[in-house]
Amino acid sequence: MVLNRQGRKLYAGLRRVVARHLEEEVREDLLESPPSDFLQTLTLTWTDHKISLVIMRDILSYMERVYVPQHGVEDVYGLGLVLFRDHVIKYREIKEQLKEALSDMVAKERRGETVDRSMIRDITTMLAMLGGDIYKRVFEDPFLQQAVEFYRVKSRNFLEEGSSVREESRTNVEKEGAIQEAEDESRCDHMATIVEEENQKPPLESTASDIQPFIRHVRAWTEREARRASRYGVGKRALRRAMTDALILDNMDAIVAATVAPKPPSFPALQRESPEIARMLRDGSAEELRSRYDLHSSVPEGSNITAKCVSAYLRERGRALAAEAEGPVSHVQSLLDLKHQLDGILHSSFRGDRVVEQAIARDFHHLLGLDPRSAERLSLFVDHTMKRGARGMTEPEIGDVLDGAMALFRFLPEKDAFQRFYEKHLAERLLLESASEEVERSMVSRLKTECGSQFTAKLEGMLKDMAVSKAIAKELKHRVAAAGVSASQSNLFTVALWGIASVDGVVLRAGRSAGEIATETHIPERDLIRALQSLTLGKATQRILTKNPKTRDIEPNDVFAINDSFTSKLYRVEIHSTKGKSVHKRIETRSQADEDGEQGIEATNMHHESCKRQPHNPLTTEVPEQLKGRLLPRPVVLEKRI
Repeated sequence: MVLNRQGRKLYAGLRRVVARHLEEEVREDLLESPPSDFLQTLTLTWTDHKISLVIMRDILSYMERVYVPQHGVEDVYGLGLVLFRDHVIKYREIKEQLKEALSDMVAKERRGETVDRSMIRDITTMLAMLGGDIYKRVFEDPFLQQAVEFYRVKSRNFLEEGSSVREESRTNVEKEGAIQEAEDESRCDHMATIVEEENQKPPLESTASDIQPFIRHVRAWTEREARRASRYGVGKRALRRAMTDALILDNMDAIVAATVAPKPPSFPALQRESPEIARMLRDGSAEELRSRYDLHSSVPEGSNITAKCVSAYLRERGRALAAEAEGPVSHVQSLLDLKHQLDGILHSSFRGDRVVEQAIARDFHHLLGLDPRSAERLSLFVDHTMKRGARGMTEPEIGDVLDGAMALFRFLPEKDAFQRFYEKHLAERLLLESASEEVERSMVSRLKTECGSQFTAKLEGMLKDMAVSKAIAKELKHRVAAAGVSASQSNLFTVALWGIASVDGVVLRAGRSAGEIATETHIPERDLIRALQSLTLGKATQRILTKNPKTRDIEPNDVFAINDSFTSKLYRVEIHSTKGKSVHKRIETRSQADEDGEQGIEATNMHHESCKRQPHNPLTTEVPEQLKGRLLPRPVVLEKRI
């Protein structure tokens, strides 16, 4: 017939005969079968139909090879599937009966009753093969709707009724594991492991606020339903959305408001936000935090909920650490420990969530901004670490500590103030040779990578000066030795970089009384008194001058003289300033930072003046925003420069 150009007639005849067979015989057999045998009858009918299609394809192989490709129509097997779908499955009574029968089977399976899973799998495979939306309308949509209703009731009962429902739920989990064992041994092993882990977990107090058992059951229910969906071909995304609606969204108020036994009173803000997560963070409960995060992350705003709770904990904990700190080094170390703890939780429990990570960064920036001495504290911490390196720490250990310090430095609002303090501390370390130059260079390199070459220009210049000074001193030593004379040790530095005060040296060369020294040197009274106290009232190893009378106060008529009995076993005598130096020095450094910051403020103002006109209020907002990361101008300084 194909050779005689009767292919269309042959194809149309095939369609007509198959359609009549399906309508008059197959459909009637299904409608007459009892409800209890409907699915089995459909399975047998489907199997016979597939076998018949294979036979017809073999008989009509020539038409299959020639006519079908030429005219772009369905092949014999595909035509048979389309006809079975349109004339059997889409028939209203059969479709409704099939939908109801499948829903009943799945409902029994969810309740833990024994069902023929292979039959359900065969029928869902058939629906998927028939194409179109028949699988979605007949099985997937009812499956998901039924899952939402089932787990909504189950979760609500669990939260409301407590331990009795938990025991029943656990029994059902074990029962389903036993049923699954009969069909799939490997899956059963997996399920048995889950059940065993559940049973081995220590019992928690059965309070209405104890949400942790609910979280564990949510995970078990979700895993169980995911295996069922995978078995029957339901989409993972659709299932996840349905389970989220049923288990989490409908119960979100109860989950977020969950509380546990009384907490220590040191974190009041936490108790208002989420005491459960506060407890987990305080105790370092990584597994519980992971469960809670998985629960939150299933909903659109879940990451924000977690970030809010972590933020409350971090801010309260940071304030507590500031109040408890015994000194700048211990304070910075406690912040580093807190940062290390939260970084570990971020990656192990919160799966590196970007929203939570950004919240942690904002909160550390906030905490460091609350303390006006944060820049000085961090510089002192680095100074302490560098000096410890000379007393037993290895360079890798120092490197780890410096990396931690840089992590806090990134959150520091006033990096310009840190720069000034660090320059002074670096100068002291270089002069006293109390730290390794390699370590010093590595820290400067870190700062340069973070803030650029302009930020570290003076620091690099100081290191270069030290290297040049040592080279010159070495050459001088050789020449002096060759000449047979002796010479004292000295350092040559760039004054603009170091800013070294020479008050002590001037005082030693000046007159005898305090009044005479002040007249000759014109040194400010406060600086002069501090220098004289350091040289006369300091440690025994640094009392280069004698004072008469021997009182602690410096008066204009007090007489000073060189201490002829002074000796020191040290090659380099260190003169430590008396108390008050650090306060004055801090104020001086702060003032210098403000003065340098004024230049940045004026440059930013000039940039905005290029617009010719700019309202005052937007200007006071935009200037700090553009200077952010480099410095945080004080409002008084900002207003003055504008």
